[in-house]
Amino acid sequence: MRQIFKLVDKFALKMMLSLQNLKPKKMLSFRRRSESCGLGTLTNHTLDADQRQHESGIMHQSLKMTGFTLVELIVVIAIIGILSAGAVQFIRNPLQMYIDIETRAQLTDIADSTLRKISREVEKSLPNSVRVTASGADSLIEFVPIQNAGRYRASIGSPDTRRPDEALDFTASDGTFDVLGPSITSCNPCTNQLVIFNLGISGADVYEGTNRRTMTVDTDTSAWYESKISYSGDAFPFPSPASRFFTVSTPVSYACDMTTDTNNKKLYRYANYGYQISQPASVSALNTLTSSYNKTLLAEKLSACQITYKTTNQRNGIVSIYIALTNNNANVRLMHQVRVLNSP
Repeated sequence: MRQIFKLVDKFALKMMLSLQNLKPKKMLSFRRRSESCGLGTLTNHTLDADQRQHESGIMHQSLKMTGFTLVELIVVIAIIGILSAGAVQFIRNPLQMYIDIETRAQLTDIADSTLRKISREVEKSLPNSVRVTASGADSLIEFVPIQNAGRYRASIGSPDTRRPDEALDFTASDGTFDVLGPSITSCNPCTNQLVIFNLGISGADVYEGTNRRTMTVDTDTSAWYESKISYSGDAFPFPSPASRFFTVSTPVSYACDMTTDTNNKKLYRYANYGYQISQPASVSALNTLTSSYNKTLLAEKLSACQITYKTTNQRNGIVSIYIALTNNNANVRLMHQVRVLNSP
């Protein structure tokens, strides 16, 4: 390697000397003596010619000494090419590592934000409304998000002439009851629906509608009790042991679509569709719902996606979400578990 650098230095030095010697020389001055004798003029010309010949020999010898051959030029070019190729190898690996790290960071951010979004919604789901299914490689989860919650008046206390107590009557339809605790924003009609004591079984299932009613909210700030809820429909089948009620909107589904496009597998969120007694069993079933729905892409380039649900006891359940994302040489795998409270 030291000999190679010496050869390159020698080549550079020769090129510098050659460029310096190629500069135009000053013209030799001819002086003529103003003598009447022609001998003096001849002698002066003879001396000038000898001087020019001597300087020309020196210039030729200098050019001969400082020149370089074509072989030397080719060797130097080849050496520079080899050194450049080695430098590229040293630069390419760290650059590729940087690109892989950036790609992995982006995938991690997408996977983490997706899991957090699903977890936040599942945690706020109506008790006993989570249901999970699988269709081949596709996994689907459906639940009913809670919009508001509170406690209803279960019994009438001391009479008040200014505003009498109104308790929820489970034997009458089209009832009205007082809301105990924080008030609820008034609405008439309300887009949300009222649910009491959802057990997720026939006769007390929010998807069937047996314990779900349309509602209106009347807020009277001048009275002692700020809110009253009125509902229309049949009487609720079962009272809540804790006198709880929930207001809910339409169901929400998350679907791992692993079969529609095998080259780019995706995770979607579906919302604003109507209640179905049976859970949509596939992605195509979600895409063909009769009512209008919103479909949002959460993640793509999935290599794996699985959602499972297990009830640990009557009051708790665990939703496990596993996703893996792949992009070029970067791979990210994340798993998250969500506790679901099933106490109605």
